[in-house]
Amino acid sequence: MLAVAEGRAEALRVLYGRHARWVFAQASRRLDRGAAEEVVQEVFLGIFRGREGFDPARGSFLAWLSGTTRRRIANELRRRSRKGGGEDVDLDSLPTGDPGPDEAAWRAYRSDVVARAVEALPEGQRRALRLAFFEDLSHEEIASMLHLPLGTAKTRIRSGLKKLGPALAALALAAALVWLASDEHRARGRDERALALVTASDAERLRLDAAPGVPAASHANYRHQASAPLAVITLSSLEPGQRYAVWAQIGGRTVALGTAAPDAGGKALLIAEDPALAGAPDAVWVTRGPATVLAWHRPEPVSPLAPVER
Repeated sequence: MLAVAEGRAEALRVLYGRHARWVFAQASRRLDRGAAEEVVQEVFLGIFRGREGFDPARGSFLAWLSGTTRRRIANELRRRSRKGGGEDVDLDSLPTGDPGPDEAAWRAYRSDVVARAVEALPEGQRRALRLAFFEDLSHEEIASMLHLPLGTAKTRIRSGLKKLGPALAALALAAALVWLASDEHRARGRDERALALVTASDAERLRLDAAPGVPAASHANYRHQASAPLAVITLSSLEPGQRYAVWAQIGGRTVALGTAAPDAGGKALLIAEDPALAGAPDAVWVTRGPATVLAWHRPEPVSPLAPVER
């Protein structure tokens, strides 16, 4: 990518050869073949045109490629007038997902410990875990990104987690000391359950795309697991300092998951617990005031008796 940034077209051909199939696979999950092929061309043309904006200090090329691909797919879906729904609400009446000063300090410490431990792993395990934890990718996406069989990708993640054992044990000891001195132990247990959920291979990840009029980069991920009354929501590229509410429709019931305010980087994390969350959602959306900014809806099942267009 650094060679591409210098204007060397042959380097772009190398990147295309390595990653075009992955981009096409992602686009094909949401679009028809013709549109998916156009997304591939737009992604790599956009990479070349925006090559001077690539900064390895801000993130890996794979993360940049993933974000660019998602934005292009979202643009095409919006062009086809894909819309979500929402409702007016008093945000102050909802529980907040913002951490207090002690919780924020704990999260920063925990993140630093995990990051340093991951850096000490062998390269294959390190790359897999980075994509899993820091780039927010699923096991399938990691396997495709690294050109590995799905089983191999999962094995690398499991092996890396085993080698992280000593560092995580030290982290657990620190957590125990904090638990003894604080009444925030419930939040710790919730965080542990959330971590187990997002790393589970059977967890479902739903992507919420930007509504019309919202910047294309804005999105969210909703993770849940069958029978688990827990959901983990990550918000990305939203306006810092604004308060956003997250909602889900499950079994005909609308559930308020809470609110969160993105940090200076436009990111926020919300962990929600509710017995209703054990079911699979039919819709998930994010609002700011009365307006829906992000949304996902479960596709309607196709009737086997429906006529097939030829």
